[in-house]
Amino acid sequence: MNKISYRIVYNRKKRLNAEGKALLQVEAYLKGKRIYFSTNIYLTPKQWDNKKKMIKSHVAAGSLNYYLREFITKLELRELELWKQRGQERLGVWFEMLRLLLTDNKYWILLIDENVVCF
Repeated sequence: MNKISYRIVYNRKKRLNAEGKALLQVEAYLKGKRIYFSTNIYLTPKQWDNKKKMIKSHVAAGSLNYYLREFITKLELRELELWKQRGQERLGVWFEMLRLLLTDNKYWILLIDENVVCF
């Protein structure tokens, strides 16, 4: 069974902005293809634990880490539902749909608020 792998990526472009912060993203990977979701969360290098892949030393670290893990879990659950319903060929369709929907950040918010519904 091919599965989409999800992970949290900090400072993918290896550049800090003028405030000394970098973007936190969620990566989805399937069969050599990657797509990245912007979380709109910017952190300083000291606020990110690269070993544990978690936010640290931030006033809202607990809430933000929970939010990120919950988002990935919802993506995985929706992926599993599709696989059970329609088989493995649907994974490519799900991955492509994520890529298309996530070109605009407003869809990412809709996906979370609607429990990762399929549009």
